[in-house]
Amino acid sequence: MSASESILPESPVRLQIRSRYPSFTKKERAIADYLNEHEESVIYLNVTQCADAAGVSEASVVRFCQKLGLRGYQELKLMLAQQPKSMEAKANTEEMPSLQRSFAAKTMAYQQLVSNTLGLSSEEHLVEAARTLAQARLIHCYGMGASGYTALDAAYQLSRLGLHAAAFIDPHIQASVAANLSQQDVVLGISVSGSTKDLISSLSVAREYNANIIVITNYQRSPAARLADIVLTAALEVGPLDGGSISSKVAQLVLLDLLVVSIIDRLGLQAQDSLRRTANAVLDKLV
Repeated sequence: MSASESILPESPVRLQIRSRYPSFTKKERAIADYLNEHEESVIYLNVTQCADAAGVSEASVVRFCQKLGLRGYQELKLMLAQQPKSMEAKANTEEMPSLQRSFAAKTMAYQQLVSNTLGLSSEEHLVEAARTLAQARLIHCYGMGASGYTALDAAYQLSRLGLHAAAFIDPHIQASVAANLSQQDVVLGISVSGSTKDLISSLSVAREYNANIIVITNYQRSPAARLADIVLTAALEVGPLDGGSISSKVAQLVLLDLLVVSIIDRLGLQAQDSLRRTANAVLDKLV
C-alpha cells in the first residue's frame, strides 16, 4: 500500500502524508510507506527501530516528523495511537467485553509477559550484572516518572542485601551525584523506552566519570542502552498512551527480582545475614 492510499484521511497526520507524498524525497517516501504499511505496530517502536525498518537514518525520521509540523517522532507516535487505523477497529473498541473476560485476558497477558521476559533475559547478562552490583562501592538507581518508583524499589531491595544503594529520581540530583562516581561504582538506569532525555543525560555524566552502567529497558537498541555496559531487556510493547502502565512496571520488577536472586546466589551467607538483620530491624513495627 502506498502512502497516497491512506486509510483514514481525516487523521491530520495521515492527511499530511497523503497530501505531501508526491513532493517527498526518496527517503521520505520510504518512511511514509513504512508508516502506512505498519501503522498499528510502529507506535511500539523507538526511533532507532523505525529508522532501521524503513532503511533510513534516525535523523531522517526526525526531519520527516518535523516536516509534518510535529516536534518529533514521539509526537508522531502519539497522534497515530490516538486514532484507530480503521473504522472497524474504532467500532470494536465500543464493544467492551464482560468483566470476567477482561480479568481472564489481563491474567493471560501477565503470564505471557513474565514468560517472554524470562525468555529475553540472558543468564550471562544477569550473572554479569549481579557480579558488577555485588562488587560495587556505591550503587545509584536512576529512573524518571513511573520508572522512578522501580528505581526506589531497586535501591531498597539492594540495600536489604547489604549493598550501598540509593535511588535518585530528580534529574538535577542525578547529574550532580553522578559527577562524583568512579569506576568502582555502578548506575542502574531504568527506562521503558530507553529514550528519556533526562535519564540519558544523567547516564552520560556517569559514563564521563567511568562508572559502570546497567540499564533495564524494553528496547535493546535505544540511546540509554547504547550508554550501558550491560542491558537487561524486559518484554513488553509499550505505546505512547501506555506511559506509566502497570504492565511496564511488572516487566521491570521481574528483571529486578531475577537480579536480586542472582546477587543472593553470588553473595551467599553474606546476603542471607543481611536479609535476616533487615527483617529483624522492622519486627517491632509489625502488629
